[in-house]
Amino acid sequence: MREILAPNGAIYVHLDQRKSHTMKLVLDEVFAEHDTIFFYTASSDYVWNPQFGEVSEEYLGQFFDQVDETTGRRYARGDLTARGLRNGETGKPWRGISPSSKGNHWKVLPSELDRLDAAGRIHWPEKASGMPRLKRYADEVKGVSVQDLWLDIKLMHNLSPERTGYPTQKPEALLDRIIRTSSNNTSANYEKLKEG
Repeated sequence: MREILAPNGAIYVHLDQRKSHTMKLVLDEVFAEHDTIFFYTASSDYVWNPQFGEVSEEYLGQFFDQVDETTGRRYARGDLTARGLRNGETGKPWRGISPSSKGNHWKVLPSELDRLDAAGRIHWPEKASGMPRLKRYADEVKGVSVQDLWLDIKLMHNLSPERTGYPTQKPEALLDRIIRTSSNNTSANYEKLKEG
């Protein structure tokens, strides 16, 4: 497959856990090695703090395309309904709008919808037939959820001031992410850990 692959081509290989480690050795030999971090836990009760990358201005402009007339804050419109019918409170009409007419139910109780509306967090469409939507403000976005490929962490340059000469040294940004993901240490404790 490597021999017939175009220079700008790519190959995707999907295997289950029984053979993936063996195939990685073959693929590393054929295509060249890539850094991998293996993640294991002692039990299903482990610390996992989701990490977020920066949100680009392009992303904000594309998805947070509404401006709140009262505050001037940019926001995106989020869905207040979810698929499926419900017989409880979330399946009932709210303010004359029945999500069940479209096979949906409210994501939150009507009392929460009232609270959101009182706080100015609901976008009301101009069309009478339109569905109300949740205002998700750009300044409240934590960032883009980091996936399992950490391409935002740069490789360590050979002239980097943090380089110690250790042959398999990892960038501090990588260690920072690992510690923040799997530790509930406060940032103050983390800074002490870095120093000592």
